[in-house]
Amino acid sequence: MKKILIMLTLGIFLGIAVIPVSVFAQADSIDPVREFKYWDQSRAFNGYTDLAGGRIIDMEGNLVYTFSPGASTGIYPDGTYLLQRRVSGLNEIVEWDMEGNEINVMPYQQLNGGRTDISQHHEVIKMYNNILGEETVAGIFYHNHTYDEAIANGADPDNNITPGQTNITIDSIVEMRKDGTIIWEWEFWDHIVQNYDDTKLSYGDPADPANWGKLDINHDTNSRPGLQADWNHCNSMDYNQTLDQFVINSREHGEIYIIDHGNTFVSTAQDFIDDPVAAAEANRQAAAGPAGDFLYRWGNPWNYGMGDGPTFNNNGQEQIFGAHCIHWIPQGLPGAGNFLIYDNSHFRPQRADASYVYEFNPKLDASGVLQPDYVRDFDAGYTTTTSGYDGTTNTSNQVLWRWRVTDYRGTDIFSWFISGAQRLPNGNTLVNVGATAHVVEVTEDFDVVWDYRNPTGFQFRAYRYAPDYSGFAGLDFVAVGPISESTVGGALDKFRESKTGFSGFVVP
Repeated sequence: MKKILIMLTLGIFLGIAVIPVSVFAQADSIDPVREFKYWDQSRAFNGYTDLAGGRIIDMEGNLVYTFSPGASTGIYPDGTYLLQRRVSGLNEIVEWDMEGNEINVMPYQQLNGGRTDISQHHEVIKMYNNILGEETVAGIFYHNHTYDEAIANGADPDNNITPGQTNITIDSIVEMRKDGTIIWEWEFWDHIVQNYDDTKLSYGDPADPANWGKLDINHDTNSRPGLQADWNHCNSMDYNQTLDQFVINSREHGEIYIIDHGNTFVSTAQDFIDDPVAAAEANRQAAAGPAGDFLYRWGNPWNYGMGDGPTFNNNGQEQIFGAHCIHWIPQGLPGAGNFLIYDNSHFRPQRADASYVYEFNPKLDASGVLQPDYVRDFDAGYTTTTSGYDGTTNTSNQVLWRWRVTDYRGTDIFSWFISGAQRLPNGNTLVNVGATAHVVEVTEDFDVVWDYRNPTGFQFRAYRYAPDYSGFAGLDFVAVGPISESTVGGALDKFRESKTGFSGFVVP
Protein backbone atom coordinates (compact mmCIF):
# COMPACT_ATOMS: atom_id res chain seq x y z
CA MET A 1 0.00 0.00 0.00
CA LYS A 2 1.33 3.41 -0.90
CA LYS A 3 1.91 5.29 2.34
CA ILE A 4 1.89 8.52 0.36
CA LEU A 5 -1.90 8.32 0.48
CA ILE A 6 -1.81 8.51 4.24
CA MET A 7 0.18 11.71 4.14
CA LEU A 8 -2.15 13.47 1.74
CA THR A 9 -4.80 14.21 4.31
CA LEU A 10 -6.56 17.28 5.59
CA GLY A 11 -4.01 17.37 8.37
CA ILE A 12 -1.26 17.89 5.81
CA PHE A 13 -3.17 20.57 3.93
CA LEU A 14 -3.71 22.54 7.12
CA GLY A 15 -0.14 22.13 8.27
CA ILE A 16 -1.14 20.02 11.28
CA ALA A 17 1.59 17.72 12.55
CA VAL A 18 0.74 14.10 11.74
CA ILE A 19 2.29 12.53 14.82
CA PRO A 20 0.88 10.95 17.97
CA VAL A 21 -0.06 13.17 20.89
CA SER A 22 2.05 10.94 23.14
CA VAL A 23 5.20 12.25 21.51
CA PHE A 24 4.45 15.82 22.52
CA ALA A 25 3.36 14.66 25.94
CA GLN A 26 6.82 13.24 26.61
CA ALA A 27 9.03 15.46 24.46
CA ASP A 28 9.12 19.13 25.33
CA SER A 29 10.05 21.99 23.01
CA ILE A 30 13.47 22.21 21.41
CA ASP A 31 16.22 23.02 23.90
CA PRO A 32 19.68 23.78 22.47
CA VAL A 33 21.37 22.26 25.52
CA ARG A 34 19.26 19.28 26.47
CA GLU A 35 19.88 17.17 23.40
CA PHE A 36 17.99 13.96 24.23
CA LYS A 37 14.23 14.34 23.79
CA TYR A 38 12.25 11.16 23.50
CA TRP A 39 12.56 7.39 23.23
CA ASP A 40 9.67 4.99 22.75
CA GLN A 41 11.48 1.86 23.87
CA SER A 42 8.79 -0.49 22.59
CA ARG A 43 8.92 0.76 18.99
CA ALA A 44 12.35 2.28 18.38
CA PHE A 45 15.23 0.17 17.07
CA ASN A 46 17.65 -0.25 19.93
CA GLY A 47 21.30 0.42 19.14
CA TYR A 48 24.04 3.00 18.98
CA THR A 49 23.93 6.07 16.76
CA ASP A 50 27.02 7.29 14.93
CA LEU A 51 26.65 11.03 14.51
CA ALA A 52 29.15 10.83 11.64
CA GLY A 53 31.39 13.42 13.19
CA GLY A 54 33.42 11.21 15.47
CA ARG A 55 30.82 10.63 18.21
CA ILE A 56 28.66 7.62 19.06
CA ILE A 57 25.73 7.90 21.48
CA ASP A 58 23.37 5.42 23.12
CA MET A 59 19.58 5.55 22.98
CA GLU A 60 19.44 8.00 25.90
CA GLY A 61 21.79 10.44 24.20
CA ASN A 62 24.84 9.58 26.29
CA LEU A 63 28.23 9.76 24.63
CA VAL A 64 29.71 6.26 24.63
CA TYR A 65 32.62 6.55 22.21
CA THR A 66 34.48 9.13 20.17
CA PHE A 67 37.04 8.84 17.39
CA SER A 68 38.62 10.87 14.61
CA PRO A 69 35.88 13.19 13.32
CA GLY A 70 34.55 13.20 9.79
CA ALA A 71 33.40 9.61 9.22
CA SER A 72 30.67 10.85 6.93
CA THR A 73 30.01 7.59 5.07
CA GLY A 74 29.58 5.45 8.14
CA ILE A 75 31.44 2.67 9.90
CA TYR A 76 32.07 -0.45 7.83
CA PRO A 77 31.49 -3.98 9.20
CA ASP A 78 35.26 -4.48 9.51
CA GLY A 79 35.47 -1.53 11.91
CA THR A 80 37.00 0.98 9.50
CA TYR A 81 35.99 4.26 7.93
CA LEU A 82 37.27 6.51 5.13
CA LEU A 83 38.35 10.15 5.06
CA GLN A 84 40.03 12.39 2.51
CA ARG A 85 42.93 14.68 3.34
CA ARG A 86 45.23 16.99 1.44
CA VAL A 87 49.02 16.63 1.67
CA SER A 88 51.49 18.90 -0.16
CA GLY A 89 48.78 20.15 -2.47
CA LEU A 90 47.56 16.67 -3.45
CA ASN A 91 44.61 14.66 -2.19
CA GLU A 92 44.61 11.17 -0.76
CA ILE A 93 42.02 8.88 0.79
CA VAL A 94 42.84 7.35 4.15
CA GLU A 95 41.35 4.29 5.79
CA TRP A 96 41.22 4.40 9.60
CA ASP A 97 40.24 1.98 12.32
CA MET A 98 38.02 2.91 15.24
CA GLU A 99 40.98 3.38 17.58
CA GLY A 100 42.36 6.22 15.51
CA ASN A 101 45.01 4.19 13.67
CA GLU A 102 45.78 4.97 10.05
CA ILE A 103 45.74 1.56 8.38
CA ASN A 104 45.85 2.40 4.68
CA VAL A 105 46.63 5.42 2.47
CA MET A 106 45.44 5.77 -1.14
CA PRO A 107 47.46 8.62 -2.74
CA TYR A 108 45.52 8.52 -6.01
CA GLN A 109 46.80 11.78 -7.48
CA GLN A 110 50.42 10.93 -6.79
CA LEU A 111 50.16 7.35 -8.06
CA ASN A 112 48.35 8.05 -11.31
CA GLY A 113 50.83 10.25 -13.12
CA GLY A 114 50.54 13.13 -10.67
CA ARG A 115 47.06 13.92 -11.96
CA THR A 116 45.69 17.29 -10.96
CA ASP A 117 42.60 17.18 -13.20
CA ILE A 118 40.65 15.18 -10.62
CA SER A 119 39.83 15.62 -6.96
CA GLN A 120 37.48 13.64 -4.74
CA HIS A 121 34.61 15.40 -2.98
CA HIS A 122 31.48 14.69 -0.97
CA GLU A 123 31.53 10.91 -0.79
CA VAL A 124 33.89 7.95 -0.92
CA ILE A 125 32.75 4.37 -0.31
CA LYS A 126 34.11 0.87 -0.10
CA MET A 127 32.82 -1.64 -2.63
CA TYR A 128 33.58 -5.17 -3.76
CA ASN A 129 34.70 -5.48 -7.38
CA ASN A 130 33.14 -8.65 -8.77
CA ILE A 131 35.60 -8.93 -11.65
CA LEU A 132 38.81 -8.42 -9.70
CA GLY A 133 37.47 -10.30 -6.68
CA GLU A 134 38.73 -7.71 -4.22
CA GLU A 135 37.61 -4.76 -2.15
CA THR A 136 38.06 -1.43 -3.90
CA VAL A 137 37.16 2.20 -3.16
CA ALA A 138 35.00 4.51 -5.28
CA GLY A 139 34.14 8.15 -4.89
CA ILE A 140 32.62 11.24 -6.46
CA PHE A 141 35.33 13.25 -8.20
CA TYR A 142 35.61 16.57 -9.97
CA HIS A 143 37.07 16.64 -13.49
CA ASN A 144 38.25 20.02 -14.79
CA HIS A 145 37.22 21.32 -18.22
CA THR A 146 37.68 24.57 -20.12
CA TYR A 147 35.60 27.06 -22.04
CA ASP A 148 37.06 25.82 -25.33
CA GLU A 149 36.09 22.23 -24.53
CA ALA A 150 32.57 23.37 -23.69
CA ILE A 151 32.18 25.28 -26.97
CA ALA A 152 33.49 22.28 -28.91
CA ASN A 153 30.75 20.20 -27.31
CA GLY A 154 27.99 22.60 -28.28
CA ALA A 155 27.65 24.76 -25.18
CA ASP A 156 25.74 27.98 -25.82
CA PRO A 157 28.36 30.76 -25.43
CA ASP A 158 25.63 33.19 -24.34
CA ASN A 159 24.53 30.96 -21.47
CA ASN A 160 26.66 32.27 -18.62
CA ILE A 161 30.05 30.91 -19.64
CA THR A 162 33.10 33.08 -20.20
CA PRO A 163 35.95 32.92 -22.74
CA GLY A 164 39.07 31.70 -21.02
CA GLN A 165 37.09 29.97 -18.28
CA THR A 166 39.02 26.99 -16.90
CA ASN A 167 37.03 26.10 -13.80
CA ILE A 168 34.17 24.10 -15.34
CA THR A 169 34.12 21.11 -13.00
CA ILE A 170 32.09 18.10 -14.09
CA ASP A 171 31.41 15.20 -11.75
CA SER A 172 32.56 11.65 -12.23
CA ILE A 173 32.81 8.33 -10.42
CA VAL A 174 36.34 7.03 -9.95
CA GLU A 175 37.20 3.55 -8.68
CA MET A 176 40.61 2.65 -7.32
CA ARG A 177 42.40 -0.24 -5.76
CA LYS A 178 43.29 -0.05 -2.08
CA ASP A 179 46.76 1.24 -3.01
CA GLY A 180 45.23 4.24 -4.81
CA THR A 181 45.70 2.99 -8.38
CA ILE A 182 42.75 4.09 -10.54
CA ILE A 183 41.12 1.19 -12.39
CA TRP A 184 37.82 2.65 -13.72
CA GLU A 185 36.42 6.11 -14.43
CA TRP A 186 33.01 7.31 -15.51
CA GLU A 187 32.26 10.99 -16.20
CA PHE A 188 29.14 13.00 -17.07
CA TRP A 189 31.17 14.87 -19.69
CA ASP A 190 31.28 11.72 -21.83
CA HIS A 191 27.48 11.48 -21.75
CA ILE A 192 26.17 14.87 -22.80
CA VAL A 193 23.89 15.96 -25.62
CA GLN A 194 22.95 19.33 -27.10
CA ASN A 195 20.63 20.67 -29.81
CA TYR A 196 22.15 24.16 -29.97
CA ASP A 197 24.74 23.68 -32.74
CA ASP A 198 24.62 20.80 -35.24
CA THR A 199 28.23 21.46 -36.27
CA LYS A 200 29.60 20.62 -32.83
CA LEU A 201 30.16 17.44 -30.89
CA SER A 202 27.37 15.77 -28.92
CA TYR A 203 24.63 17.11 -31.21
CA GLY A 204 21.22 15.49 -30.83
CA ASP A 205 17.73 16.01 -29.49
CA PRO A 206 17.65 15.65 -25.68
CA ALA A 207 13.98 14.60 -25.95
CA ASP A 208 14.78 11.73 -28.34
CA PRO A 209 14.54 8.43 -26.44
CA ALA A 210 17.86 7.48 -27.99
CA ASN A 211 19.46 10.31 -25.98
CA TRP A 212 17.62 9.71 -22.71
CA GLY A 213 20.88 8.38 -21.23
CA LYS A 214 22.66 11.71 -21.76
CA LEU A 215 22.56 15.08 -20.01
CA ASP A 216 21.75 18.29 -21.92
CA ILE A 217 24.81 20.52 -21.68
CA ASN A 218 22.68 23.67 -22.12
CA HIS A 219 19.92 22.87 -19.66
CA ASP A 220 19.79 25.19 -16.66
CA THR A 221 20.17 23.64 -13.23
CA ASN A 222 18.09 24.17 -10.11
CA SER A 223 20.05 27.21 -8.99
CA ARG A 224 21.97 28.70 -11.91
CA PRO A 225 22.19 28.90 -15.70
CA GLY A 226 25.05 27.69 -17.85
CA LEU A 227 28.15 25.62 -17.25
CA GLN A 228 29.82 26.59 -14.00
CA ALA A 229 32.18 25.22 -11.44
CA ASP A 230 30.47 22.32 -9.66
CA TRP A 231 27.95 21.98 -12.51
CA ASN A 232 26.39 18.73 -11.29
CA HIS A 233 27.08 19.06 -7.57
CA CYS A 234 26.70 15.33 -7.00
CA ASN A 235 26.66 14.86 -3.26
CA SER A 236 25.93 11.16 -2.69
CA MET A 237 26.33 7.78 -4.34
CA ASP A 238 25.90 4.09 -3.66
CA TYR A 239 27.01 0.79 -5.19
CA ASN A 240 24.87 -2.32 -5.61
CA GLN A 241 27.14 -5.34 -5.87
CA THR A 242 24.38 -7.71 -6.96
CA LEU A 243 23.38 -5.47 -9.88
CA ASP A 244 26.96 -4.22 -10.35
CA GLN A 245 25.58 -0.70 -10.73
CA PHE A 246 26.18 2.71 -9.20
CA VAL A 247 23.59 5.32 -8.34
CA ILE A 248 24.59 8.97 -8.03
CA ASN A 249 22.54 12.03 -7.07
CA SER A 250 22.86 15.50 -8.61
CA ARG A 251 21.68 18.31 -6.37
CA GLU A 252 21.75 20.83 -9.21
CA HIS A 253 19.90 18.80 -11.84
CA GLY A 254 17.33 17.33 -9.45
CA GLU A 255 17.93 13.76 -10.61
CA ILE A 256 19.47 10.45 -9.67
CA TYR A 257 21.31 8.40 -12.28
CA ILE A 258 22.03 4.68 -12.42
CA ILE A 259 25.35 3.82 -14.04
CA ASP A 260 26.33 0.38 -15.36
CA HIS A 261 29.61 -0.72 -13.80
CA GLY A 262 29.54 -4.40 -14.77
CA ASN A 263 29.31 -3.90 -18.54
CA THR A 264 31.79 -1.01 -18.61
CA PHE A 265 34.47 -2.74 -16.53
CA VAL A 266 35.71 -4.72 -19.54
CA SER A 267 39.24 -5.60 -18.38
CA THR A 268 39.89 -8.89 -16.61
CA ALA A 269 42.00 -9.58 -13.57
CA GLN A 270 44.66 -11.00 -15.87
CA ASP A 271 44.62 -7.78 -17.95
CA PHE A 272 45.58 -5.86 -14.82
CA ILE A 273 48.44 -8.27 -14.21
CA ASP A 274 49.71 -8.01 -17.79
CA ASP A 275 49.36 -4.24 -18.29
CA PRO A 276 47.49 -2.33 -15.57
CA VAL A 277 47.71 1.02 -17.37
CA ALA A 278 46.17 -0.38 -20.56
CA ALA A 279 43.55 -2.26 -18.56
CA ALA A 280 42.45 0.90 -16.75
CA GLU A 281 42.33 2.84 -20.02
CA ALA A 282 40.18 0.15 -21.65
CA ASN A 283 37.70 0.48 -18.79
CA ARG A 284 37.70 4.26 -19.09
CA GLN A 285 36.97 4.07 -22.80
CA ALA A 286 34.15 1.58 -22.25
CA ALA A 287 32.59 3.78 -19.55
CA ALA A 288 32.84 6.78 -21.91
CA GLY A 289 30.97 4.92 -24.66
CA PRO A 290 27.28 4.05 -25.15
CA ALA A 291 27.43 1.36 -22.44
CA GLY A 292 28.14 4.15 -20.00
CA ASP A 293 25.01 6.17 -20.83
CA PHE A 294 22.55 6.37 -17.94
CA LEU A 295 20.75 3.08 -17.42
CA TYR A 296 18.09 5.06 -15.64
CA ARG A 297 17.35 8.56 -14.40
CA TRP A 298 14.65 9.66 -11.97
CA GLY A 299 13.44 12.91 -10.53
CA ASN A 300 13.20 15.56 -13.23
CA PRO A 301 11.87 14.61 -16.71
CA TRP A 302 11.98 18.27 -17.72
CA ASN A 303 15.74 17.76 -18.14
CA TYR A 304 15.06 15.61 -21.20
CA GLY A 305 12.10 17.49 -22.63
CA MET A 306 9.25 15.65 -20.93
CA GLY A 307 6.58 17.27 -18.78
CA ASP A 308 6.78 20.70 -17.21
CA GLY A 309 9.48 22.48 -15.31
CA PRO A 310 8.81 24.04 -11.91
CA THR A 311 6.90 27.32 -11.79
CA PHE A 312 5.68 29.47 -8.92
CA ASN A 313 3.79 27.27 -6.44
CA ASN A 314 4.00 24.25 -8.76
CA ASN A 315 6.80 21.68 -8.84
CA GLY A 316 5.99 20.53 -12.39
CA GLN A 317 7.12 16.90 -12.48
CA GLU A 318 10.39 17.51 -10.65
CA GLN A 319 10.54 15.40 -7.49
CA ILE A 320 13.77 16.32 -5.73
CA PHE A 321 15.11 19.82 -5.14
CA GLY A 322 18.60 19.72 -3.66
CA ALA A 323 18.46 16.14 -2.37
CA HIS A 324 21.11 14.11 -0.52
CA CYS A 325 21.94 10.55 0.54
CA ILE A 326 20.63 8.46 -2.37
CA HIS A 327 21.04 4.73 -1.77
CA TRP A 328 19.49 1.34 -2.31
CA ILE A 329 17.84 -0.05 0.81
CA PRO A 330 20.12 -3.02 1.61
CA GLN A 331 19.02 -6.62 1.36
CA GLY A 332 17.47 -8.02 4.51
CA LEU A 333 15.74 -4.75 5.45
CA PRO A 334 12.10 -3.77 4.85
CA GLY A 335 11.89 -2.20 1.40
CA ALA A 336 15.09 -3.89 0.22
CA GLY A 337 15.97 -2.90 -3.34
CA ASN A 338 13.98 0.34 -3.26
CA PHE A 339 15.70 3.71 -3.13
CA LEU A 340 15.74 6.03 -0.13
CA ILE A 341 16.64 9.72 -0.45
CA TYR A 342 16.46 12.88 1.65
CA ASP A 343 15.00 15.75 -0.38
CA ASN A 344 16.13 19.00 1.25
CA SER A 345 13.73 20.88 -1.07
CA HIS A 346 15.82 24.03 -0.84
CA PHE A 347 14.94 24.78 -4.48
CA ARG A 348 11.30 23.68 -4.31
CA PRO A 349 9.03 26.51 -5.54
CA GLN A 350 6.10 25.89 -3.18
CA ARG A 351 7.78 25.93 0.22
CA ALA A 352 11.41 26.67 0.94
CA ASP A 353 11.11 25.33 4.48
CA ALA A 354 9.84 21.80 3.84
CA SER A 355 12.18 18.81 3.61
CA TYR A 356 11.06 15.30 2.65
CA VAL A 357 12.21 11.71 2.80
CA TYR A 358 11.21 9.51 -0.15
CA GLU A 359 11.22 5.77 -0.67
CA PHE A 360 10.62 4.88 -4.31
CA ASN A 361 10.75 1.87 -6.60
CA PRO A 362 11.89 2.68 -10.16
CA LYS A 363 10.40 -0.54 -11.54
CA LEU A 364 6.76 0.33 -10.85
CA ASP A 365 4.59 1.17 -13.86
CA ALA A 366 1.58 3.47 -14.03
CA SER A 367 -0.68 0.69 -12.71
CA GLY A 368 1.57 0.03 -9.75
CA VAL A 369 2.73 -3.28 -11.23
CA LEU A 370 6.34 -4.26 -10.65
CA GLN A 371 8.23 -4.67 -13.93
CA PRO A 372 11.44 -6.64 -14.55
CA ASP A 373 13.30 -3.51 -15.66
CA TYR A 374 13.36 0.20 -14.87
CA VAL A 375 10.29 2.23 -15.83
CA ARG A 376 10.78 5.87 -16.79
CA ASP A 377 9.24 8.03 -14.07
CA PHE A 378 7.35 10.13 -16.62
CA ASP A 379 5.72 6.97 -17.99
CA ALA A 380 4.79 5.79 -14.50
CA GLY A 381 2.87 9.03 -14.02
CA TYR A 382 2.05 11.28 -11.09
CA THR A 383 -0.56 11.88 -8.43
CA THR A 384 -1.50 15.56 -8.43
CA THR A 385 -2.74 17.42 -5.36
CA THR A 386 -3.41 21.11 -4.92
CA SER A 387 -3.81 23.11 -1.74
CA GLY A 388 -3.05 26.53 -0.36
CA TYR A 389 -0.43 24.96 1.87
CA ASP A 390 1.51 23.03 -0.77
CA GLY A 391 0.48 24.59 -4.06
CA THR A 392 0.33 22.05 -6.88
CA THR A 393 2.35 18.95 -6.14
CA ASN A 394 2.91 16.19 -8.67
CA THR A 395 4.18 13.15 -6.79
CA SER A 396 5.64 10.27 -8.76
CA ASN A 397 3.53 7.10 -8.68
CA GLN A 398 6.79 5.27 -8.02
CA VAL A 399 6.95 6.84 -4.56
CA LEU A 400 5.93 4.29 -1.93
CA TRP A 401 6.55 6.26 1.25
CA ARG A 402 7.04 9.94 1.91
CA TRP A 403 7.55 11.79 5.17
CA ARG A 404 7.57 15.54 5.24
CA VAL A 405 10.10 16.53 7.88
CA THR A 406 8.33 19.75 8.81
CA ASP A 407 5.21 17.82 9.78
CA TYR A 408 7.01 16.90 12.99
CA ARG A 409 8.57 20.04 14.43
CA GLY A 410 8.05 22.78 11.91
CA THR A 411 10.84 24.66 10.23
CA ASP A 412 13.29 23.92 13.02
CA ILE A 413 14.11 20.60 11.37
CA PHE A 414 14.06 21.74 7.77
CA SER A 415 17.54 21.38 6.29
CA TRP A 416 18.64 23.24 3.20
CA PHE A 417 21.84 21.18 2.87
CA ILE A 418 23.56 17.86 3.81
CA SER A 419 21.24 15.38 5.71
CA GLY A 420 20.20 11.78 5.09
CA ALA A 421 17.96 8.84 5.91
CA GLN A 422 18.54 5.19 6.83
CA ARG A 423 16.11 2.25 6.86
CA LEU A 424 16.34 0.28 10.09
CA PRO A 425 15.78 -3.47 10.61
CA ASN A 426 12.42 -2.92 12.31
CA GLY A 427 11.09 -0.97 9.30
CA ASN A 428 11.52 2.45 10.87
CA THR A 429 13.57 5.16 9.19
CA LEU A 430 16.31 7.18 10.88
CA VAL A 431 16.24 10.74 9.55
CA ASN A 432 19.17 13.12 9.96
CA VAL A 433 18.25 16.78 9.52
CA GLY A 434 21.77 18.00 8.92
CA ALA A 435 21.45 21.78 9.20
CA THR A 436 20.12 21.60 12.76
CA ALA A 437 21.78 18.28 13.69
CA HIS A 438 18.37 16.89 14.56
CA VAL A 439 17.97 13.11 14.34
CA VAL A 440 14.61 11.36 14.59
CA GLU A 441 13.41 7.80 14.11
CA VAL A 442 10.10 7.56 12.25
CA THR A 443 7.79 4.56 11.87
CA GLU A 444 6.13 3.49 8.64
CA ASP A 445 2.99 5.23 9.86
CA PHE A 446 4.85 8.47 10.61
CA ASP A 447 5.09 8.23 14.39
CA VAL A 448 8.31 9.67 15.81
CA VAL A 449 9.70 7.14 18.31
CA TRP A 450 13.15 8.59 19.01
CA ASP A 451 14.23 12.22 19.02
CA TYR A 452 17.71 13.65 19.54
CA ARG A 453 19.46 16.92 18.76
CA ASN A 454 23.24 17.09 18.55
CA PRO A 455 24.37 20.27 20.38
CA THR A 456 27.67 20.47 18.44
CA GLY A 457 26.06 21.83 15.28
CA PHE A 458 25.20 20.50 11.83
CA GLN A 459 26.21 17.01 10.81
CA PHE A 460 26.57 15.31 7.44
CA ARG A 461 24.93 12.00 8.25
CA ALA A 462 23.75 9.82 11.14
CA TYR A 463 23.69 6.02 11.28
CA ARG A 464 22.12 3.58 13.76
CA TYR A 465 23.83 0.23 14.40
CA ALA A 466 22.75 -2.76 16.46
CA PRO A 467 24.62 -3.29 19.75
CA ASP A 468 26.30 -6.40 18.29
CA TYR A 469 27.39 -4.69 15.06
CA SER A 470 30.65 -6.24 13.85
CA GLY A 471 32.20 -2.81 13.30
CA PHE A 472 32.14 -2.28 17.07
CA ALA A 473 34.06 -5.47 17.87
CA GLY A 474 36.67 -4.89 20.57
CA LEU A 475 35.47 -1.38 21.42
CA ASP A 476 34.71 -0.41 25.01
CA PHE A 477 31.56 1.70 25.11
CA VAL A 478 31.26 3.79 28.28
CA ALA A 479 28.21 6.03 28.86
CA VAL A 480 29.66 9.28 30.22
CA GLY A 481 26.76 11.68 29.90
CA PRO A 482 25.44 13.96 27.16
CA ILE A 483 27.71 15.69 24.65
CA SER A 484 26.62 19.09 25.97
CA GLU A 485 28.58 18.36 29.14
CA SER A 486 31.84 18.22 27.19
CA THR A 487 33.41 21.09 29.12
CA VAL A 488 36.23 20.73 31.66
CA GLY A 489 35.22 17.91 33.96
CA GLY A 490 32.41 16.97 31.57
CA ALA A 491 31.70 14.03 29.30
CA LEU A 492 34.81 14.16 27.12
CA ASP A 493 37.11 14.52 30.12
CA LYS A 494 35.39 11.55 31.74
CA PHE A 495 35.83 9.66 28.51
CA ARG A 496 39.57 10.45 28.52
CA GLU A 497 39.84 9.08 32.04
CA SER A 498 38.06 5.89 31.02
CA LYS A 499 40.57 5.45 28.18
CA THR A 500 43.78 6.09 30.11
CA GLY A 501 46.68 4.58 28.23
CA PHE A 502 44.77 4.42 24.93
CA SER A 503 47.24 6.20 22.64
CA GLY A 504 45.01 5.91 19.59
CA PHE A 505 42.16 7.91 21.07
CA VAL A 506 41.46 11.24 19.36
CA VAL A 507 39.36 13.88 21.09
CA PRO A 508 37.74 16.15 18.48
